[in-house]
Amino acid sequence: MKITAKFAGKCATCTEKIAVGETVEWQPGSRSSQHVVCHARIEALYATARAAMTDAERLTDRGYSVDEVTTLSTRERGEIIAEHINEAVTNVLLAERMARING
Repeated sequence: MKITAKFAGKCATCTEKIAVGETVEWQPGSRSSQHVVCHARIEALYATARAAMTDAERLTDRGYSVDEVTTLSTRERGEIIAEHINEAVTNVLLAERMARING
């Protein structure tokens, strides 16, 4: 949800400053916010990560055989797939932060 920042802070994604009065993305109950551009970029990264592999590829990438995949519950498969996607996005963000730090 987009809101106007009431306090100065740092973006949870890029760690750059957020100024009072700036429009930011914030989720109710969260203590952090993101620049609108950063939030859109994260959404795009997740979409790209989801499209990069099929769910079956993600499961076998995690070491599950095709036979084992069929024995997993829908919930278990979903958790493994979400973990794989989160890891892919996190790796991209960490690489970008390291590049900024190292100049």
